[in-house]
Amino acid sequence: MNRSTRMGRLYRKLYTFYVSFNRYFRKQACKSFSASNKKMNSSIQKIYVINLDRQVLRWEKIKKEICSLYDNEGESLLGLTERFSAVDGRCLEGEFNDGCLQARYSLADQLFVEPNPLLSEQYANDGQPVDMTQQEIAVALSHIEVWKRIAYGNDEYALVLEDDIIFSHAFSRLMNQAWDELNILNKDTSIFDVLYLSYEEAKGGPEKKQYSDTLFRPIRGLWCLAGYVLSKNGAKKLLRLLPVRGPVDMWINFCFKKIDVYAVTQSIINQRRDLASDNVYSILPILSKFGVLNDISPSIYPIKKIRDPVFVFGEEGGGLTSLAMALSMLGYRCCSDSSGLPDSELNNILKKSKRIFDAYVNIGVLENSYKELLRKYKNAKFIMVTNNEFVSRSSGTDSRKKIKELISYVSNNSKYHLVISVKNRNKWEDICNFLECDPPNGLYPYVIDIGKRRLLKEERSLHKPLFRSKHDNSPWVVPVNDWGGFSFECERNVASGSTIVRENFSVWNDKRWTLLNDTFPSNLSIFDPENFIINDDQVGVIILKNDPTSVREYKSASLKSRSCFLYGRFSILIKPARVPGTITGVFLHRNTPRQEIDLEFLGKDTTKILVNVFYNPGSDGARFDYGYRGSPEIIELGFDASMEFHLYCIEWTESYIKWFVDGNIVHERRIWDPTPIPHLPLHFYVNLWPSRSEELAGKLPRKGFENVQTEIKSIVVSAT
Repeated sequence: MNRSTRMGRLYRKLYTFYVSFNRYFRKQACKSFSASNKKMNSSIQKIYVINLDRQVLRWEKIKKEICSLYDNEGESLLGLTERFSAVDGRCLEGEFNDGCLQARYSLADQLFVEPNPLLSEQYANDGQPVDMTQQEIAVALSHIEVWKRIAYGNDEYALVLEDDIIFSHAFSRLMNQAWDELNILNKDTSIFDVLYLSYEEAKGGPEKKQYSDTLFRPIRGLWCLAGYVLSKNGAKKLLRLLPVRGPVDMWINFCFKKIDVYAVTQSIINQRRDLASDNVYSILPILSKFGVLNDISPSIYPIKKIRDPVFVFGEEGGGLTSLAMALSMLGYRCCSDSSGLPDSELNNILKKSKRIFDAYVNIGVLENSYKELLRKYKNAKFIMVTNNEFVSRSSGTDSRKKIKELISYVSNNSKYHLVISVKNRNKWEDICNFLECDPPNGLYPYVIDIGKRRLLKEERSLHKPLFRSKHDNSPWVVPVNDWGGFSFECERNVASGSTIVRENFSVWNDKRWTLLNDTFPSNLSIFDPENFIINDDQVGVIILKNDPTSVREYKSASLKSRSCFLYGRFSILIKPARVPGTITGVFLHRNTPRQEIDLEFLGKDTTKILVNVFYNPGSDGARFDYGYRGSPEIIELGFDASMEFHLYCIEWTESYIKWFVDGNIVHERRIWDPTPIPHLPLHFYVNLWPSRSEELAGKLPRKGFENVQTEIKSIVVSAT
């Protein structure tokens, strides 16, 4: 578990120098290690390093670390070391609720290890479910497999290391002291089950019993399993206690009463700060949801400079849309599935001018220009997708013959080309090796092939924003202001969709809506169902009150649809609050990956609305949440929305998003104008909340909170 943040280049160099300096002055013998000691129970005779196959650099770094330490006979500890091939979370599929691992745990489990005074007993004892991330699952499975190796191996004691560690300069001295004390403790075959050499203490400190100046016995409150000694007997005990439930470093705290466990009084194995962690922690969104974490520092996508474009061609039905999504997850600004390109972009490509996109997937007009692309872009990378068993009704044999000729020509004339089959199960590995990059955290995406969409005539929207604020600096936002995006023929008619929600708030409909009981970092209130009422006029009212709790000073309410929707028309008759510092939100939203379509009223000026789109790529379950500003724009209304009810509408299709006020369109977004259109099901929300950002919503007054409210007369959802 490595929570280190990104380092600056200078600090990284200084830290690397520190590691080398520390390694030089740490060359001491560790008498607790021995390969030849006949008395098996008195020494550690094996070191397992858990290392991913793709993390070759980490393996080289940790070998240098281990080489600087010597055993009781003066031999390098590298001779005792075995690399253990870690389970890769990026390759895991399916559920893991078997005899070894249960991938769902609860908030109460987390609070057992690290109690939090901000959360009441209600939260500490309820069954709020938490689903482990793929990375947490992989870490747990890796440790379990090492335990099996130790339990059924020949060595009485083994040191287990994760591959992102360094040894403390005091490692040998303190390890020798701890080992001497443990040998004095017990002369039986097994001195102990687990000895922690690396850990992070829970906030407030762990619950423990001090044994000596060197050792203590933990009761609970230790995080991290980056370095620990495990006995053969201890490994067998842990295997009997399976399944692991939740992150393995959390779960093992529940075993402390059932195993013989010790820890050194200070961590003598630390995690490197110059190696970025690719772990994703499942508990953080939950703690944020309940108001414990308020770190609102943005998640910033690590932008890489892409010099030469990627061109992808292939047969229809071969997974081209999925490949386009995969390139987006790798950080490429990807244009895909179109019969043509806007004139400006096509001219920029053919003239090698400043283009907008980094990757072009399944673009019909470029299929006719592939020879010219090969001449102009000597270092461009070409990916060709084949599907020999597929016969497309729409493409016909002529089209298939054309693609085969293209593949043959590119393969013979480009030094950078990759041919992959639709049946290939190692797409991430092949594509990332070809592009010389690491795959992201998440499974390879599988989405329905769109095919080549018909590009409509390029024309500028008449409804441009009054103000466009700073956008995310991510590959999924086009930074160019005079760019109109893509306009495609829309296959589905939103108007023909059936009306599946018509809410007039005569009574509360618990089957359609839920009232939230949570918050988020930028929200100064916590949502409470009691802060929503239906008044005598059959109007739904969200009330914001100054009502302090342990985590927030204010209380408000948020409505969330129980159903998810994929495209449709979402209308609301609403009168927002007009109080500086508050925001009335009408929006569609999802997590994993985060996507969102907003219509918001800023309390400092309700004569305008803010429209916004957040986009992150991936199929359902991908944990992308890099969009933190999205692409916000301010639209002038021409009236004060807080004075009376008006009808607001979001119309969302595969090809565009439109915002309406009283039946009149006020703004439109097309594909890549400036973001892609969210493509996954979203929930519909209405809420009122005080914002931490004074720049966005204004300064919240400390008085006048007797009657801050947003009123809702009706909601109508017509989904396709």
